[in-house]
Amino acid sequence: MKKSFLLLLLLVGTAIPLHSSACYNEYFTLDAKGKTHHVQPGGLRFDTNFDLKKIEKELRELGGKLNEKPDFEILSDYALRLVKTGKTKEALVIFEALVKKYPNEYTLHANLGTTYELTGNNQLALEHIQKSILINPKSHKGSEWIHVKLLEAKIAMEKNPNYLNNHSILNLSIKQKASEKTITFLIIQLKERFPFCKGPKDPIMAGLFEDLGDCYMEQISYEYAKAFYQIAVNYYGDKSKRLSDKIEEARTLREQHKNLEPTLDPSMEFDGPEEHMSIIKVGGVPYKEFLYSHKDHTINWEGISLDAKALLALVGIEEKLDKPSAEIKKELPKKTTAKPDKQPASQVGLYLMLGFLGAGFIIFVIYKRIK
Repeated sequence: MKKSFLLLLLLVGTAIPLHSSACYNEYFTLDAKGKTHHVQPGGLRFDTNFDLKKIEKELRELGGKLNEKPDFEILSDYALRLVKTGKTKEALVIFEALVKKYPNEYTLHANLGTTYELTGNNQLALEHIQKSILINPKSHKGSEWIHVKLLEAKIAMEKNPNYLNNHSILNLSIKQKASEKTITFLIIQLKERFPFCKGPKDPIMAGLFEDLGDCYMEQISYEYAKAFYQIAVNYYGDKSKRLSDKIEEARTLREQHKNLEPTLDPSMEFDGPEEHMSIIKVGGVPYKEFLYSHKDHTINWEGISLDAKALLALVGIEEKLDKPSAEIKKELPKKTTAKPDKQPASQVGLYLMLGFLGAGFIIFVIYKRIK
């Protein structure tokens, strides 16, 4: 009986063709004009926080490298991790000193600019981001012009809190909204900024997601555009009628194109043969699908240096801004004795008057003797 059962399994197994292929899914979406686009659900996400467990590990590794083979680039990477943990004060001292020592390194200017922005100094942030672009226009894959634009908007808002009521952050042209590069640049900047910008009220991030939604509406997907508009509304607090209208427009397009099936293009690339492909039309994308949160982690700072002066000393930079007061006092006499003191005008007049009186008295005495 046992042998018969094994023989039956063998026959069934050999009856299955070796070249059989399972079906697989490919996902498609439509833009505002009803054109089909191939997408990968889950391929785009924005981290709502930093992976502190990973950053702690990196800080320890970079700290070890600094002690073994000190290098300013390693220290810059170390300071950037400090920024991500909220230690902006310590990082700022490091980046300021590194930029002073290495003024032509674009990454140092970019990191210093970001740190200034996080401390609220948008003007200095703008100056250093612009400097980084001058040194390397391809910095951050050419996306730093967006950083410049948003800093300019922040500075304008300092003077006029209602600036964004009549202006957009990027002021994208029709050509820019239709460019794939604009989407790429926006995603690079948004992915980098998202963990720093928690909401619930951030008009700059809301404006950038609105721009991203506009580009997706034009180029790829009204469903994705709706999700990005909803991030601007629900995560970053933009309750404007303008955004509400755009979300409603996306829903209207979904209704208009509900019977329109995706049309495959010969240029599209798939994971397998088309005959085994299941075509799935994307609809109703929840905005939370684009948001990802790392597990909470409390960093153990034991063994991780936060001493900016000591870290800078490892790469041969002495922080001269913190001179002992005794040294400063020794320099003061040199400055005060470098030039003779000027006498006040009233004292000069008094000396002249006394001189004239003295001369007159002498002349009077001589005259009396002659007489």
